[in-house]
Amino acid sequence: MATLVHTWYFKYQVSFCHTSGVSDPLQLQRNPRRRPRLSDADTEGRMLAAGERLIATQGLSLSLEHLRMEELITDAGVSRTSSYRRWPTKDLYAADLLLHVAEHTQLTDDLTVYLDATSRLAPDLVTGITTPQGRRDLIVELMRLITAADFTLALASSTWRGFVMLRAAHGGLPDGTLRARVAAALSATERGFQSRREAALRAAAGLMGYRLRDASSVDWPDLALLTSASFTGLLIQAYSDPDAVLGESTRTAFGSTRAAPWSAATLAQAFLFFGAAEPDPAVAWDDERLATTGAALGDLRATLGALWVADEQRQRS
Repeated sequence: MATLVHTWYFKYQVSFCHTSGVSDPLQLQRNPRRRPRLSDADTEGRMLAAGERLIATQGLSLSLEHLRMEELITDAGVSRTSSYRRWPTKDLYAADLLLHVAEHTQLTDDLTVYLDATSRLAPDLVTGITTPQGRRDLIVELMRLITAADFTLALASSTWRGFVMLRAAHGGLPDGTLRARVAAALSATERGFQSRREAALRAAAGLMGYRLRDASSVDWPDLALLTSASFTGLLIQAYSDPDAVLGESTRTAFGSTRAAPWSAATLAQAFLFFGAAEPDPAVAWDDERLATTGAALGDLRATLGALWVADEQRQRS
């Protein structure tokens, strides 16, 4: 029987070699196609990257039951031996993958999304900054448009979905080093997000001549924390009940004279900002101030771009 199988296999190879242009039927046996030898570090990097791709397409759960080691090994292009030497069980791999995702998550913003949102400002809102009411109308509308863009961007982001899932449920991990390290990584990511929000709030307030009502009660880091926590909480609710969070109704809000569509998401962010900030009476809206502010509003790409550059420099320092 073994001889018959061997004879059939050899004939199959001869036939295959004939049709594929290989002259020696034993060449396939003598020169098997092998993966390049990878270092343990390369194997680890490829496997974790494969896990990240899987999470990005299929979502993240703390149990990671949908992980299939053999499929990941194939996707990563590594050897089974190297992979299982690094992670003898799927649970060990899943633990390292969760930590890897937590440590490499960056809640980045998209400048083009904000530019697209602010491009819908009515021209008379920008030219109306010569009066206190005009400035109020403008900053309320800016807050509404940018917050709506924030939520649209976050809802479509697999990075945000993975972050809020880990943030909400990492306490379900077994107590010990892994849970502590995941918590520390998530906290660092959130602090970076809050730092960017603080810079954005300060910049918007400074541009429009606003100050904190009572910095001894709520300072800028406090306001950034409150708006970030509200944003994250409403985002979690929007995953299961988007209409409650994103459903809009037309109203005239926060001292503006302009009726506009507001959602719970945009109302919450504006409520926090205008509850903590007010027009600064020390700001003199003279011709020079009006010209500077008008120029900044007239070229929002440069204005927002400068904020992005400043934030990147702060993150690196």
